[in-house]
Amino acid sequence: AGAGGGLYNGGTMTVVANRLASPTQGISRVVAGNNGRTYYASVVNTGSQTLVTVQTYTLATNSFGPATTVSLGNIDQGNGSADFTAQQLGTTVPLDAGDGHLQNLAYANGFLYGVSEVKPIGSSTPQVHWFKLDVSNPASPVLVAQGNVSGASIGTGVATFDGSIAVDQAGDVVINFTASGPNMYPADYYSLLAAGDPSGTFSAPVLYQASASYLANGDGPTVQRWGIYSTAIADPNHANSFWLSSEYSANGWWQTSVAQVAIQA
Repeated sequence: AGAGGGLYNGGTMTVVANRLASPTQGISRVVAGNNGRTYYASVVNTGSQTLVTVQTYTLATNSFGPATTVSLGNIDQGNGSADFTAQQLGTTVPLDAGDGHLQNLAYANGFLYGVSEVKPIGSSTPQVHWFKLDVSNPASPVLVAQGNVSGASIGTGVATFDGSIAVDQAGDVVINFTASGPNMYPADYYSLLAAGDPSGTFSAPVLYQASASYLANGDGPTVQRWGIYSTAIADPNHANSFWLSSEYSANGWWQTSVAQVAIQA
């Protein structure tokens, strides 16, 4: 909206609200709640625990609520936002597996879901970490469940990274991610949590796109950039269905994979 009918009708944009976030909160992601609210969230590791900060924007009042912090506990080795790496078959150059900032955010039915990267205590292999917050009271979010997406069932030393998450209106959840290790090329996987499943019991990783080679396009002599290109979204036209996209490698170069995943009754 704006004078002259808005930006696309020759008008000008109007700032109706803005807020500066604290520099200690880390990089925020945002998701619309379809309930008149928009949710901003960020993840930081303080060296002793991982913290999620949530702030809500309310459309009806054009205002931001307070920033509220929820602890996820000691789920990481305390390396802050330091970069992680993942091995790949056929080369000594590892992949950049991202860092500890929030990677993706989703909302459904009063709950906020997010994924970030951790290196669990006692482990040398990074993993995707997911969490679920009850934000039915936006001023007081509550941690409901959390866990890691392990690559152990895929192979020894397999890291999981570049995560994205989506939730449909039925409460089905999908996590999309890349896995790579010393005995495999990077590949695209997903894990599912159906609405009727016990809380936090995601399925074993399911492969939907393998790579034909390791990635070696010269983008870094010691660590090869992989990127943060994973996406997941619930299909608005088909219940219990999701669309995924991610990156894989063929002939030493990156490619894009797309997949549709449907939960069968």
